[in-house]
Amino acid sequence: MTGLYHVYGEADSLLYIGVSKHFGIRWQQHAQKQPWWNERRRMTVDFYDTRDEALDAEALAIFTEQPKYNVMHRKQALRLKAIKRREAISTPPGMPVVTLAPGVTPEMAARAELFEIIGDFTYSKEERDEARAALVYSLSAVAATEKLRGPVKYETRPGPRRLPAATPFYGTPEYEEMVHGTSPLAGGD
Repeated sequence: MTGLYHVYGEADSLLYIGVSKHFGIRWQQHAQKQPWWNERRRMTVDFYDTRDEALDAEALAIFTEQPKYNVMHRKQALRLKAIKRREAISTPPGMPVVTLAPGVTPEMAARAELFEIIGDFTYSKEERDEARAALVYSLSAVAATEKLRGPVKYETRPGPRRLPAATPFYGTPEYEEMVHGTSPLAGGD
């Protein structure tokens, strides 16, 4: 059994969270080395079957409860907090998020959306014509799709770029390689 302990100070403020199999010995070490130890007013211990379970619970507790004196996990907790804050600011509630493959730009994705709008008869003739005009006259595809479908947040998925520099023509060995993974000139089937 491994203990997850919480150390509380004045007005039940959380001072420290830790994990130990021998928490009595660990508390003696804190008493000898930690200047905050004299601030403690009460302590609690929760027991876990394995050390890994206790460590997971400790990391979560430090992240969610933000004890005053924990150094371990602090940088990770602050980083996660900053990411969550940035996500909340950058993506308003209800705004769809489009995840792009590596090498795909928002403009490329928006142009594909415009082609979909042109063929989607749930859009009015005027809206379909507006999408067609944006493609024909090389207007901003992102602005055109936002006008027709509403704002969208684009995110790029990490990873290597897997798109060809130029789309190969139908029937060429490059096209066969791209579509089927085999080239008829390679002596395959």
